[in-house]
Amino acid sequence: MGQSKSFTVKGTFIGNRMTHISKYVGHGSKFRLDREPENEFDPNAIAVKQIFKSGGSVMLGYVPRELAAEWAPLMDNGWMPEVTFGIKFIEEKMGTCKGMKLRCKLQ
Repeated sequence: MGQSKSFTVKGTFIGNRMTHISKYVGHGSKFRLDREPENEFDPNAIAVKQIFKSGGSVMLGYVPRELAAEWAPLMDNGWMPEVTFGIKFIEEKMGTCKGMKLRCKLQ
């Protein structure tokens, strides 16, 4: 494939995900995409997680449904997009986090 694709992470507003993103996602953060074929809402679901040096992770949201439908069969066959960059959106007037975008390298 040899290209990259950017997307806005969905579901960041659920629970305390946005609080975590505001406090702990920054320059140098590492991310992983995990398939969730047993997801009751979408069998193509792909979770976005922040990973830590300790090996632990925290759920941040999901790849958008349309993109997940495209990537899920490929990931089920061993392909893995590499997350190369993550950035959070800050509302300029309020200074609060209002979302997150990822860029993935497609190999």
